[in-house]
Amino acid sequence: MQERCSPIWGGASQQKITKAKCSCQSAAPATAHAANMRDAAGTGGLRPRPRTLSFRNALTVLGRAERAARARVRRVLSVLTLAVAVAIGMAPALSDAAVPPVCNDCELFLGIGNTYHFWGDTGGLVIPATLIFDQDRYEVGLFRMTSRQTLYEQMWGTTRVLAEPYWGISASRRWRLAARPTWRLFFGFGVSYKTEEDLLNATHWNFAEQLVLRLHHPSGRGPDMEFALRHWSNAGIRCPNRGQDFFTVTVAL
Repeated sequence: MQERCSPIWGGASQQKITKAKCSCQSAAPATAHAANMRDAAGTGGLRPRPRTLSFRNALTVLGRAERAARARVRRVLSVLTLAVAVAIGMAPALSDAAVPPVCNDCELFLGIGNTYHFWGDTGGLVIPATLIFDQDRYEVGLFRMTSRQTLYEQMWGTTRVLAEPYWGISASRRWRLAARPTWRLFFGFGVSYKTEEDLLNATHWNFAEQLVLRLHHPSGRGPDMEFALRHWSNAGIRCPNRGQDFFTVTVAL
C-alpha cells in the first residue's frame, strides 16, 4: 500500500523533511511484507498447522482404540452367553439321565466340508466338530472356515470376496423326519455365532438350520456317518444377508 504525502508549500528545507518522512512511511509496509515472505519461504511456502489438529488426531486414535476394545468385549460376552444357553439346554437331559456320567449317549463327530452359494462353489474349506446327545435330539457344533470365500457374479463379470476365514459355533434342536434300519433323516433348528461380520451375514448372531442324513451300519460294526446341509441367516434383520451355506461330512468317533 502506497503512502501519500501532504503537498509541499515550504522552501527547500521543508521539501527535504517532507520527502524523508514519506520515504520512511512507505518503507514500513514493504519491510513487513518482506518479513512475511521470508517466513513463508522458511516453511516451504506453507503455514504451520494449528496445534488443535494434533489434539483432534489424538482424540481420533483414542476413539478407535475404545471401539476396538468394546468389540472384543462384546465378542467374549457373546461366546459366554452361548455357552450358558447350551448349558441350560443340556440341563433337562442331564437331570433325566439315570446314569451318573455327564453325557451318557454323547457322540463326537469329526469331518470336512465346503461352502457354496446358490449351488455355486465359493471355495471355503470347512472343518467341523459336532457333539450329538440325548438320542440325536441336540447338537452342538464348532466350525472353522479355513479359507476365503469368493463368488463369481456373471451379471457384473467380477469375482467378489464374500467372507474371510472365521470361527463359528452353533446349538440346535433336531427332529427326526424319517427312519429306516440303515438311515435316519433329521431337521434341525437353532442359533449360531460367527466371529466375523461379512457380506454373507451382517450380524454375529444368526439362526441355524440343517438337514441331516445319518447312515447306520445294520450290524453296528462300523461308525455312523452324517451328511448335513447347513444354512446360517439372520432372517433379514440386517442386510446384507445372503446367508452362510455349507455342507459337512462327519464320522462318529
